Amino acid sequence: TRSGGTTPQSQAALRDYLLSWLEETLNEETGTVTVNGDLFDSFAVDTNEVIKVAKILMNYLRDWANPYCRINLVAGNHDYNPRGDKLSSFHLLCHILSITEYRDNFAVFDKGFESLDKTVWCIPHMANQALFDMEIEKATNRPEHAKYLLLHCNYKNGFAENSDHSLNINDDQVGDLMRAGWTLILGHEHVGYRLRGGRVVVVGNQVPSSVVD
Repeated sequence: TRSGGTTPQSQAALRDYLLSWLEETLNEETGTVTVNGDLFDSFAVDTNEVIKVAKILMNYLRDWANPYCRINLVAGNHDYNPRGDKLSSFHLLCHILSITEYRDNFAVFDKGFESLDKTVWCIPHMANQALFDMEIEKATNRPEHAKYLLLHCNYKNGFAENSDHSLNINDDQVGDLMRAGWTLILGHEHVGYRLRGGRVVVVGNQVPSSVVD
């Protein structure tokens, strides 16, 4: 739904492109698919767009011949409203999936430090930086077999240090998590890069979603 440097026509074309990319990507997958926050990259999008995404995800989950077919949705900063008086498009999508016959092959992660499976854990966007820091502290006690920690935050971004809307992880926290044995996979930032010998991976946008990208 990005509007900077666009026209209504190019916005519509970009949305159609993103939906096609999602569908084509899922057609190539045969196992667990995890979205590490900000599926819509906006708190609220047109309900029609939510329904289109729900149909694409349900088509993927319809593959009953594949017992490993699963979708995990991790909450990002655009999926959360601190006032709590409105429903995000992300949570509307989660509600739609939760009342379908595919609910056992779908999970939402929006509460805190939690496991997706034995090796992969996540910390979704939290209500504020202090709560996020508490969840990071929990993760320093790495569970047995855990290897990858998904985060939705900035890495060492001075502009985010005092902003609860966009959370931040600093060098000391990264060091503590690495000493605990984690490899960190960060969502949120649009430009991808790797640090610390590849054990800190900022994925970046895997498909352009704005003029900036």
